[in-house]
Parts: sequence; C-alpha cells; structure tokens
Amino acid sequence: MQNIKINYQIITLIILVLSMFRGVVSILIGDFIETKYIYHTISSVFMLYAAFWIFQKYRSVLPRQLNTLLNLNLLAYTFWLITDLILFTGNIVYFFTYAIFPFFIIPFCRVDRETYIKVFYIISFFISCTVIFDYLLINTRVYADGYEIRETLRHLLTSDSHSPTHTNDLYRAVGIIGEEHEAASLLVMMSAFLYSVKSSVFHPIFQSLCLILVWISLLLTYSAANIIVGLVSIMIITVYKIQKRPVKYLGIGMMIIAMLVLSISYNLFQINDIIQPFLTRLDNDEAWKVILSQRININIFDEFLALIVGHVKGFGISEFGLISEVGLVRILYNSSIFIFLFTALICIYPIFMYAKVDSVVKTYMFPYIVTIYSGLLTLAHYGTLFRSTNIILFFSIYGVLVNLYLSSKSVTNSSQLLTSKSGKNTT
Repeated sequence: MQNIKINYQIITLIILVLSMFRGVVSILIGDFIETKYIYHTISSVFMLYAAFWIFQKYRSVLPRQLNTLLNLNLLAYTFWLITDLILFTGNIVYFFTYAIFPFFIIPFCRVDRETYIKVFYIISFFISCTVIFDYLLINTRVYADGYEIRETLRHLLTSDSHSPTHTNDLYRAVGIIGEEHEAASLLVMMSAFLYSVKSSVFHPIFQSLCLILVWISLLLTYSAANIIVGLVSIMIITVYKIQKRPVKYLGIGMMIIAMLVLSISYNLFQINDIIQPFLTRLDNDEAWKVILSQRININIFDEFLALIVGHVKGFGISEFGLISEVGLVRILYNSSIFIFLFTALICIYPIFMYAKVDSVVKTYMFPYIVTIYSGLLTLAHYGTLFRSTNIILFFSIYGVLVNLYLSSKSVTNSSQLLTSKSGKNTT
C-alpha cells in the first residue's frame, strides 16, 4: 500500500484558522450543543495535535536549549498536575495550557513564512470586521433589533450568562471572539505584527486597510489596558522604523501626528463619543484599584508562602493571587514561582535567539519579537493571552520566529533569506 504523505503545514494552518473562528462553529450548532462542550471538543483536538508533536523526530531541529526548556516545562507542570490531583480537583485544562500548548511551536516552525503572513492578513481582516459589525449592531440603529440579535449571537459565543459590558452608554465590542478582553489581546498582537512586518503578499492598500480595521476594532473593545499596550507597541515599532529609515518614516510619522491633532482639535470626524468611554476608563480610580488589588489588606508572609507552593485556588492562602486582575500575577500564584520559572524562560528565549543573529537577520525577526512581547504585555490585565483562541496565535508567531532563526543558521549569507523558500518576505 502506497504511503500517504501528510501535509502538516496545511493541517497546522487549518488549526490556526479554526482557533480564531471557533465561534462560527458555536453559532452554527449552538442551538443543539452547549457552547462549553463545543469549545472543549475543539480545544481537545488542539491539545491532541500539540501533544502529537512531543513524540515527533522533527522536534530535534529546534534549538537545543528550547527543546530542553519545553521538556523541563512539561515535567514541571506534570508534577504540578499530580499535586493538584492528589490535594484538590485536578485542573487538567491549566496543565494543557501551560505544559502541552507550547509544543505548537514545533508545527508552526514548519510553516513557510510567506504563507503564514497571507493567512495572518486574512484572519486579521475578518476578525476586525466581526468586531466592528458587532459594535454597530449593538450601539447603532443599523438593524431595528440589533441589540437582541447581538445578544443572541453573544450567548452562542460564550457560556457566560452575564449582561453585556459597557462603558458609559456604549457597549463593548466582542466580535466573533465573544469576550472584549480576549478580543483586545488578540487585536494587540495583530496590530503589532501588521504594523511591523513588510511584505508583498497583498496589495499595499489592502495591507493598510487591515491595519486600520484592526486598530478601530481594538478601540471599540474599550479594553483600556490592552489599548495602552497596543499604543506602546506602536510607539516602539515607530521608533524602530525611524531609526532604520529616518527620512522616510519620520516624515510619515509627523504627518500622521499632525492629522490626528487637527482632527481632534476641530472635531472633524466627531470622534469624541467613541474616545470618551476610553478616557472614562483611564480616569476611573476605582477601576485601577481593582486592577492593582489595592482594596485588600495583604499579609506578606501568606503571599510569600503562596508564591512558593502555588495552587492558589486550592490552598486559598493568598488573597492577592485570588483577587488580582493582573493575569501574570494569577499565573504566578497558581503555578508557584519555581514551576512558573520554566514558562518564563520559554517566553524569554526569543530574546536569546534575537541576540545571537546578525543585524540583517534581526531586521527580519523584529516583527515576530515585538508581536510576542506585545502579547505578553497584555497579561498586565487578565490572562486572556493564554486562552485557547489567543494562545495558538501566540505560539504560531513564536514557531515562525524559530523557523526564521533556523533558516538564518542554514544559509552562509544572511541576505540569502530573501530568496530562500521560507524567507521570501522582508521587513
């Protein structure tokens, strides 16, 4: 019987698309099956695919240090799961998220970068369109029954039964993702990548349109912390671009700033109604106290002990770890500082890859680096980066970065990356 050659690149990209648009599946069959069961089934498929790569010989092509970190991370979280199973209920989902999903780096390491960028643009376009449509549906009179239609869709997208969140009198957009902070975290990574990457896979007008739509969508989520992260990443990328090509980008940057100042000063586009809810969030002292957990009394000894033992929900030692809205803090308290160390090292490893290549390769790697760390910065508020939608996008970027790093090691001259199969795009 003839052997069937499996195209893992196509399977991997299909999983990426499905992770972004799993809400479509829920909308189509949500009347027959509960949303949480749909999402659990889809996430199980993702988990099995990631676990499949643990045992594949191809993983040997990864940098030795990264391979070691992935193994140690798996071992550490296996110990964490065993402890949780013995003492508490056993949070298997948490184990899969931090121990198994990082292995998505391996299949995305096989994906051609030009193909990946094409898929990324298409995903970004449709995700942003769903967010904008969602905003118009619930906040305008585009449809007479817009609120009812939107809420019917939202309840199919999420198993939560809470009322729609709003700032002032405007509801937050969630799009096909179903939750505003999760959508915002996703859009932060998309905006960073689309703004920093330079490619000829689509017409420049379409590429600019995608970036504009993504930023409009991010603003419409009214997720203040994520919008700030998005702005910081855009500023960093702009400074990088100006440094690389000062004459070209400094002029463009000054023109954009001048247009924004004029638009706001003369209220040309009447954007005050859109901006005001965001400004209200920034000026809300109580909201910031909740985010920073300033409304609780902290026992230093209990907090230190909680960081050592982890399992914050089970032991209930730490009040700060339970209440804090800072996603990174909650992960740290739940994992324990020792086990979290391996997760942190995996997240830091891209910096080591970046430091080990020459200046030409650094230019190619920059869009992936800035996107990875823009995503990690969103952990400053909630932990939506490591939910099943965003986590695959995050590790897909990571995997393609590893692909680029390995490609740079396989050519004698860095400029050959321009013509290699996995390096047809430039930045």
